[in-house]
Amino acid sequence: IELGSPQRIELHRHNILQVNSLAINHDEQRIAFVGLNSKGWANIYVLEFPSDLSDDTYKIDQITNEYYSWRTLAWASSETKNSSDVILAASDRTPNKKYNIFSIDTHSRETRQLTVSSSNQLAPEGSDQEFILQSLESGSPQVHQISLKNEIRITEAKTALAYPKLRQNRLYVLGFKSGRYHLYQISKDRLLDKKIKHQPQTQIRHKPEPWKANHFPLENLHVQK
Repeated sequence: IELGSPQRIELHRHNILQVNSLAINHDEQRIAFVGLNSKGWANIYVLEFPSDLSDDTYKIDQITNEYYSWRTLAWASSETKNSSDVILAASDRTPNKKYNIFSIDTHSRETRQLTVSSSNQLAPEGSDQEFILQSLESGSPQVHQISLKNEIRITEAKTALAYPKLRQNRLYVLGFKSGRYHLYQISKDRLLDKKIKHQPQTQIRHKPEPWKANHFPLENLHVQK
């Protein structure tokens, strides 16, 4: 790892108060992150650096603009069509407000729901067709795999497993033990193959923010004298 000179990026000029879930693109020229604005909304942004790092100009694109929350971003792997523009992420943009996995095309702004689960799912990694994630389906955070819209649980540890990464047929996870997280490596021959079935859910219909006044016209109010 080589570190260059530090650069200060004044995100508050873009109404961004706090950032988390940073993800560096494969081209190393863009960073996706979740930014919290003054409304309390947590949306996805992409910071693009110039090709000449001595130039201190940069560009910030806001990819989503809604009151749903976004978490655990990851750029899609090369197996994904237009992978350099696609982000995998978890969002509560669902009917039951549970976090499921979505893909977002940062160029077209198209958003697709990739999983439908009644349990929270986080930390996707892979392509938009096949990826691993962290799921609470069993009551404890474990690693699941999505392939051809089928979901299987591949770990069943006695402790919580988080933020899975698959590298050269080996699974790397953070496991909680003795009050802290440790990095664990699990070989492929030790992974499970337990199929998961979910109850069908209705597709979410996106409505304007419920607190806006046009949901209850003021002319319908009657003031008692």
